[in-house]
Amino acid sequence: MLMTIVGIYTLYVLITIYTSVMQIGFINQAKRKQAILLGQADFLKAGNYTVAKEKLSLVNAFVDYLFFIAWMGFGVSALQNHIFIENQVVLNM
Repeated sequence: MLMTIVGIYTLYVLITIYTSVMQIGFINQAKRKQAILLGQADFLKAGNYTVAKEKLSLVNAFVDYLFFIAWMGFGVSALQNHIFIENQVVLNM
């Protein structure tokens, strides 16, 4: 059960990282094109902000994943050691 949850969350984080990297590449390509609605300087500024936001999103996803792994690895076992449960069915969950 625990390995399934870790596997699903790992897949989620990998998909999030992949989409962020692809978004950064797409924005970098779009910054080279001619601006339509904004001025060229504002267009480049908006593109730079978007790339910075996506890079921050990558760091955020990685830190969230580290906290998740730490909680699943150490936090749950620490709780299990400090909480006494008599019911074997609940203990196995």
